[in-house]
Amino acid sequence: MNNYRIFFPGDIQKEGMKRIIDNNLYLRNKLKEGVDVLIAPHHGLKSSFSTYLFDNMKNKKTHSINIVSEKINNPDEARDVDTRYSNADYCMGNNNLRGGNGIEKCYQLKTSRGHILIDYNQKNHPIFDIYSDINVAINRFI
Repeated sequence: MNNYRIFFPGDIQKEGMKRIIDNNLYLRNKLKEGVDVLIAPHHGLKSSFSTYLFDNMKNKKTHSINIVSEKINNPDEARDVDTRYSNADYCMGNNNLRGGNGIEKCYQLKTSRGHILIDYNQKNHPIFDIYSDINVAINRFI
């Protein structure tokens, strides 16, 4: 999207991630070019964190942000979000997220904080906004 690389692997598990990277030269080459935004596989759960994915990325980390679309945590389930997505070892974190309290630096954004809108019209740097009200986010497009 406008020269930004977004990788949205869906609900794939880490074993499946390794298999498609190993068997898909096109994907492997695209990953080596870099990933700006990663929508974390399988809602960012620990059981699906793939070090192999990051090993195959340029600089072994995402350029801008890792977005975790985590589900509401049920204490009866072992569905913990992997904190490595918010670690500098896996994301350059050079994005600024504008929130209600000014500018904050982050490596990971969880969708529980609101609706994420990424504006790719900015030259050389997308702008990430968080809206708690979906109608406000929709109005950005109108």
